[in-house]
Amino acid sequence: MAYPFADNFLMEITAIIAANLSDWMKTSQTLDTIKKVAARSGAGFGTVRRAKNGAGNTTIQNVVSPARAFGRPTDDLNRT
Repeated sequence: MAYPFADNFLMEITAIIAANLSDWMKTSQTLDTIKKVAARSGAGFGTVRRAKNGAGNTTIQNVVSPARAFGRPTDDLNRT
């Protein structure tokens, strides 16, 4: 069964995380690329890219590292 975007909780969270991570990167002078975020966070380049693009299965572990790289709590990635 297919769900509309607004009714699919996981898709909404993935989109919110992607938007927030993108915004953080736009406003950071030192973490403005996926490569820099991956290097600082210890997460793989592909993991950060998928989180930023809202692709794949974004797990808690996949957002903890990038959030820490920005010195922010993981919950901030889920805020609208």
